[in-house]
Amino acid sequence: MEGLIKSITTILPILGQYPTWVRLLFSFWLLISAAVVISFILAPRQTQQSQSVKLSAQIKEEPNPPESIILKITKPQKGDKVGPSEIVHGVTTLRGYNLYLIVIPLQTGDRYIVDGPLTVDPAGGWSGRARYGEGKKGIGEWFAVNILATKHVLPEGVLDNLPSDAQNSKPVEVERVK
Repeated sequence: MEGLIKSITTILPILGQYPTWVRLLFSFWLLISAAVVISFILAPRQTQQSQSVKLSAQIKEEPNPPESIILKITKPQKGDKVGPSEIVHGVTTLRGYNLYLIVIPLQTGDRYIVDGPLTVDPAGGWSGRARYGEGKKGIGEWFAVNILATKHVLPEGVLDNLPSDAQNSKPVEVERVK
């Protein structure tokens, strides 16, 4: 410790005129300040995208289809930039289910049914229109979009509770840019 005090006194000669306890106090202050600065530099930054990863993890905890069932969004893809209203495409092997397009603003985590029930073609393809915010509200924000399959008939709007037979696709995260 004495070596540290001598080093600091060499760098800042004005400290040499103060008593040892002042130099010691200054040394501790300098070490703590350096530790705080280094921790801020090395600490991970909490961005909207990292928040979206946490919310996506919560979304993935919802019931997912068994491996033999296909329920998938093919367009858009993760990270795509979207406008306020876009067509979403996908495929499924589920028959006899109602498919609903769900949009989740990642800032709030609320789930909205924005289209459905969707029509599935004979090859299993489907499409629906997703809305990402309204007007200018939503520009620059991240959204997750997924498809929900259920035997229940659901109204458009906020989805508070998942039906007991719900099957969810893997969510796709997109950024609204215009």
